[in-house]
Amino acid sequence: RLLKSGDIINVDASTILDGYFSDSSRMFCIGNVEEDRKKLVRVTKECVERGLKEVKPWGFLGDMGQAVHEHAVENGYSVVKEIGGHGVGLEFHEDPWVGYCSRRNTEMLLVPGMIFTIEPMINMGT
Repeated sequence: RLLKSGDIINVDASTILDGYFSDSSRMFCIGNVEEDRKKLVRVTKECVERGLKEVKPWGFLGDMGQAVHEHAVENGYSVVKEIGGHGVGLEFHEDPWVGYCSRRNTEMLLVPGMIFTIEPMINMGT
């Protein structure tokens, strides 16, 4: 269908360069979007930013997951447990699977050179 004022869209793009994949997405509000929906878009972006702050060598994937989850819940949203990020490299979807309902100091140890996506699905309600 054609986009109309009030819609929210997510553009997810991938490229391949010298045999290596990338994955990036961006959310856009079309026209006049209701304030509660604008807040959802803003908080989702903040969740990603908070997750990124937790990604560091010798940290844990769970540190990032908990930061994303806590910020979503603090703002009245839920995180879809079954949808997560993923590693990228020689294949589009590689290990690790990146969840957003984990706890600090758990999950995979992060080492220099790891590449993965942080793309949580944040929902209004459950």
